[in-house]
Amino acid sequence: MVTETLLKSVIPEIARLTSYKYNMYQSEQLKVAADAFFRQLELAKAILSSAGITDEYSVTRVTSVLLKNFALDLLYIDDSYAAGMQRTFSENPPIYARFSDIHNLAFADRYNELRELCKAGFCNEETVKEQERAWIERNQSMALIFKDTPYETFVKEFMIDRQIDFINTIKYVISSRIKDRTYVRNFDFSSNRSLMTSVSALFSKISDLSVDDVIQYNAVLGAYIIPFLEYKLKDAGYDYKEYTDLSLTGGAYDLVYREFFVSSNRMFYGKDYNRGNTEFVKLEGKIMRVANMLLLLLKEGELNAATYYHCQNRYCTKNDAESMYRSFENYVKILGNICRKKKCNAKQLERMKGVYIQYDRLLGKLAKKHNVPYIHHVMTMMRVWPAGRLTREYNMFSR
Repeated sequence: MVTETLLKSVIPEIARLTSYKYNMYQSEQLKVAADAFFRQLELAKAILSSAGITDEYSVTRVTSVLLKNFALDLLYIDDSYAAGMQRTFSENPPIYARFSDIHNLAFADRYNELRELCKAGFCNEETVKEQERAWIERNQSMALIFKDTPYETFVKEFMIDRQIDFINTIKYVISSRIKDRTYVRNFDFSSNRSLMTSVSALFSKISDLSVDDVIQYNAVLGAYIIPFLEYKLKDAGYDYKEYTDLSLTGGAYDLVYREFFVSSNRMFYGKDYNRGNTEFVKLEGKIMRVANMLLLLLKEGELNAATYYHCQNRYCTKNDAESMYRSFENYVKILGNICRKKKCNAKQLERMKGVYIQYDRLLGKLAKKHNVPYIHHVMTMMRVWPAGRLTREYNMFSR
């Protein structure tokens, strides 16, 4: 079996072959990293157990990803291997590796999606948090091993990428159990158009949902529908890098917006801030990301399914798209003035702006490359969400 071979043969052999490369301090850090890794491994099994998943195939699928990650960590001790991989990676890096803020936020968003599954009742959230703490300890120790080497930054980014891969795997295994649940059946998967109609209907009734409903929908969209649409994009001709960049950059924007929203509401309302509103904002963000993915998939005759915005009952033009982008920029500017009066979080506002700009550019690049019909209409639709969000925040914090 892959897991047994990695655990009993491959990892010990790599450790033996590379051990002479370490000084005493690095050897001590490797022991800390190894201990944290094996805690991570046991906690991954515990997460699956809390989700009622104990079959050998599922457990092996998850644990083998972690074991391969640790084996790769050890291989980077070999200078020639590290140099070769760094060259390969630097020639065509994913967008979230080119912008460290996006990289870190995308990683945090993936962990949030796993915790949202737990919050919806599919696994144990405390076990997920403990697993994350073990990962942080392992990551910090490995960073010390590579400190002041030419591969310090690369290995850090590579480890985050591999951890994202692990989170995606365990999330997929757990979410595969929710196919027959009520909240999934509320979406029509018969076509891209029908799914857009379902998503638009969900958005229109957000304010009528209970917090418990919102928690369930957050889990379904984050763990089931967004990955489902990644596969749809693949079938439509988007390559792995394109749909992965799109998903992770969209998640990074969604997370940094929530950080702006939460921190600003704390500043504005103080101890009276209702944290339950954050769950609704999470759902709003996931609906936005799903709608944007669907807009890249809709055929020419299906765009009327995107009914959440109209340009005077016609397809939106380039001027409309540019006007909507300027609206976003203007609201960032005037909100910045309000935030400097300590009514909202200026630092997070600027951070959110920077990440959104990368997301918007990526959406435009993909739409153009794949000949999405009525591209200016599509870009206008995509820009409605962030502009609308900031309009709402302005109306709140300007009071």
